[in-house]
Amino acid sequence: VSNNPLSMGLYKEAGDPAALIPYPKPPVTDTITTDGRIPLFAKAFTSGNRWLSFFETDQSTKKLFTWSVTDTNGSPIDSNIGRLTGDSTNENHFEADMAYKTVVITSFLDVGIGYPVSCAVRFYIKPGIPAQIVIEATNDINMTPDLNKPVPLDPVHIYNNMTEYPAFAILRDAKGNWIGPATNATWRANNSTIANVTPGPSDTGVISRSLSPSGMTGIHARDNSFKDTTTVYIWNNARLEVLYNSVLVDTLTWHHKSYTVRLTYFGPDTLDSVDI
Repeated sequence: VSNNPLSMGLYKEAGDPAALIPYPKPPVTDTITTDGRIPLFAKAFTSGNRWLSFFETDQSTKKLFTWSVTDTNGSPIDSNIGRLTGDSTNENHFEADMAYKTVVITSFLDVGIGYPVSCAVRFYIKPGIPAQIVIEATNDINMTPDLNKPVPLDPVHIYNNMTEYPAFAILRDAKGNWIGPATNATWRANNSTIANVTPGPSDTGVISRSLSPSGMTGIHARDNSFKDTTTVYIWNNARLEVLYNSVLVDTLTWHHKSYTVRLTYFGPDTLDSVDI
């Protein structure tokens, strides 16, 4: 009876494959999340689909396996997407970090007789369970600047020609991947005399001016145990102060001598399209 491996399969567990369900083979795509590690057990078969158990139990033959993880075009993936974490045996693990990516994991077995055999599985990575809430500028998954790490809306500037500013509470997993809007988020302002925040539709908080013409306060969004804060600046009129030897100058008269005058701007970080 031949014990040469003719085919392979990838499974979630060790042991007799007759009682196990293998991972589907491409072109079928399975799904995993960024929570924890995915177990991978390569099993070799000979004619009649007979399992060659010694490739799993024998310490020397189980070391004949090698592994790769690529994208769907066959190129090695960026290590930030995920990585194989096991030794070069029939057993391995894959840990995913970046959601919304597709990876192909392949195990190879070459015993030096006949042709090498291999088996692959294709995974689409989904985000893990919610682990944080982030106040961001959009709740549209197609508009967010980064699906894989938070994009905090901090700070928020409300200028003198503005009355309100929308913010959005977004749930992300422990590794920063976008999950979706926090539809049960509650909103609160630290100092409601400077700025208010009114819950809008679903996850939205509408930040608006209050009684004070200018000032700074914090806005909080909370969903269960998750909380995030952004700083809100309310501006009345931006201004420039001219100082000479640390003294405020209200009139400048230019002579022929040279002076060093420091201009200090108190206002938003950008002057684009802002009247001052």
